Amino acid sequence: MPDVIKFGTYTFTFPQTFSDNFNNVVPSTDRIPGASGGFDNYGNETPPAEIGSVNLSFVLDATLGTKTIREMRDEVNALTHMGAQKLTWLAQDEIPDILRWCYAKVNNITMSKDFANHSQYRQRVQITFQVRRSPLARADFARYAG
Repeated sequence: MPDVIKFGTYTFTFPQTFSDNFNNVVPSTDRIPGASGGFDNYGNETPPAEIGSVNLSFVLDATLGTKTIREMRDEVNALTHMGAQKLTWLAQDEIPDILRWCYAKVNNITMSKDFANHSQYRQRVQITFQVRRSPLARADFARYAG
């Protein structure tokens, strides 16, 4: 799990899941009438990259600070109006830790209220980001300094 996840100036607390589709491509194969199989329009070349997306789930916890859960939800919902921002995470599974980033926009925010699980105090949030241009995670090869 990434250690630090930021979108612009907003830092996500208690991240739980993080995934991307940066290795997906868009192949193009046409059926050949009267024959088995198809024609690969890219031949032996690599197809172009898929439109990038990053999925993140995290928890808002109003029991730990001075903000209400409503204020925290409003801050998260405001992310949709920030436009393209630098999405940054610290990849802990690599030695040394590498700060990775890409430019992204918020595509979707889901906050399901479940009062049986006290969502008025803790709220699970899922965000899908659409990644601009090349969906490659860039890396700053210096150890994260804070």
